[in-house]
Amino acid sequence: MSISDHALGAKFPRASSQPTVVGCPMDLVPLCIGPQSPRQIEDWLYSDRPQFAIHVVLFDDATLVTVTWMHTLTDAMGLAGFFKAWTAVLNGREEDVPEFQGIGETPLQQLGQHIAGETYVNYKFMLKGFGLLSFAFWYFFELFWYRREEQRIMCIPGRFVEQMRTESLKELRHQNKEENAPFVSESDVLFAWWTRAQTRALNPFRSRMITLMNVFDIRAAALPESASQNSALVANAVQTSLTFLRPQQILNQPLGFLASQIRHSLVQS
Repeated sequence: MSISDHALGAKFPRASSQPTVVGCPMDLVPLCIGPQSPRQIEDWLYSDRPQFAIHVVLFDDATLVTVTWMHTLTDAMGLAGFFKAWTAVLNGREEDVPEFQGIGETPLQQLGQHIAGETYVNYKFMLKGFGLLSFAFWYFFELFWYRREEQRIMCIPGRFVEQMRTESLKELRHQNKEENAPFVSESDVLFAWWTRAQTRALNPFRSRMITLMNVFDIRAAALPESASQNSALVANAVQTSLTFLRPQQILNQPLGFLASQIRHSLVQS
């Protein structure tokens, strides 16, 4: 059967030339997840299921592979190491399977032991006293008031992101004629674009401080011995990076500026 002839398969997201909202991921659950696949925490707590589950659906013109795993097992980069090993075996390249790390002692246990402590770079932004109480109140208020959260799938073409990055780098070169223009990645630009879209939609007070929370992999930066092509650290090895901006900066400054601020926070972290 072709995937387009299947009742749910026909609704599966298709590539587009522009960012597109293509529906709710929960609508595809009956197709992508098997009847015995875990779906919530209780499915692991009250059974002997492994932390990692794979479900495969075959069509004549498509193959859907769904991976369900707990974050206690690994992060996205650890999962990428697993896929690298899996595809190497499927292609008959077992010599390319990376060395597995993550059981017993890991390089993370030595992280930071020989580095002198210093003041947290975002210490001045830490919530204390009334500010912390106010945050807690509004946080739980939103959990109660907006309890019916809806999910959506958004498809963003690579060409669209690359074009935004090219324009952002051009802006930064123009603004830094006497110095080297800051580097920004596709991830920085995509995060900046999404932040601007959300800020426009939410329309917060112009004086409000907005915190952008990013995550980055620390394998290459902090654990060079585990970042080689021949090893895979299957564990949680990510850190958060926080960027603090005002709404007027997000809405009025060029996209390249936002991306450079996100990159600057990553470097600081």
